[in-house]
Amino acid sequence: MFKRFLGHAQVEADIRPFRGLLLGLFFVTTGASLDVGLLLREWEIVLALLLGLIAVKILIIGSLAPFFGLTRRAPLHPARACSKPCHRRRGGSRR
Repeated sequence: MFKRFLGHAQVEADIRPFRGLLLGLFFVTTGASLDVGLLLREWEIVLALLLGLIAVKILIIGSLAPFFGLTRRAPLHPARACSKPCHRRRGGSRR
């Protein structure tokens, strides 16, 4: 529907500077509406669902990776990269 609007390019250009602010507002309001008590009471189910979601995503990306010229281990690379802290070398460059 938004793309059908004739001035959609102008609207996108006008909104672009506020994109980060709007995303932040969305995540703050979503986080504020979470029922922390429910999460703590049902932590086993939440953890199982979270691990299941991650496993499904890894399986899907791993099965599609060869079609895009990637290795089957491609879904594991972002997880490994995010688990390492960023260390600065001498000269200010990152690993």
